[in-house]
Amino acid sequence: MAQAAPAPPAPAATFYGFVQTHYRHAFETGEDGVFDAPNFRVQRVRLGVRGQLHPWLSYEVEIDPRAPDVSGFLRDAFLVFNVIPRHDIRVGQQKTQFGYENRESSSDLFVVNRSELSDALSRGVNLRDIGVGLIGNVRLWKGWRFEDAITVVNGAGMNVLTDDTRRKDVWGRVGLKWGPAANERTASIGISGA
Repeated sequence: MAQAAPAPPAPAATFYGFVQTHYRHAFETGEDGVFDAPNFRVQRVRLGVRGQLHPWLSYEVEIDPRAPDVSGFLRDAFLVFNVIPRHDIRVGQQKTQFGYENRESSSDLFVVNRSELSDALSRGVNLRDIGVGLIGNVRLWKGWRFEDAITVVNGAGMNVLTDDTRRKDVWGRVGLKWGPAANERTASIGISGA
């Protein structure tokens, strides 16, 4: 009697998240006796799930449960197609690809918050938008990689169901990165445009 082949295992999902808290204690610096009261707040909360549906298809969904007070519940929601070597094609709501800081999670930055320059000049309506992105790198020599990324997005910002913009926004960056696989130290240089 022949045995049926075992069913492939169900795709595994990985759940992740973090909470970033903040405390501010203002000092009286003027002579008028007016200054902000000290306070605690939850700066960021992220809960997410990512998983592999096929060898060439994965997904990621990330929420901010503090919403709707903070610009919307859904942060990231995209499919990732792995059909080009060392590159991902993302389709859905994602971060626009501009600069070093914007693409990194706040929990992975070297400092507590993104720089004022990154917040003010290097994003559209906000950091995320709905569209298509191509993100990857090409190995060069002795630990060097050429990094490239581009996103073509609606331009209306995240969580916008009806896009009323006539043209699409394009964000991109290219650069060189050095970092041997066995060493956590890296160096990057690049340029971004929008």
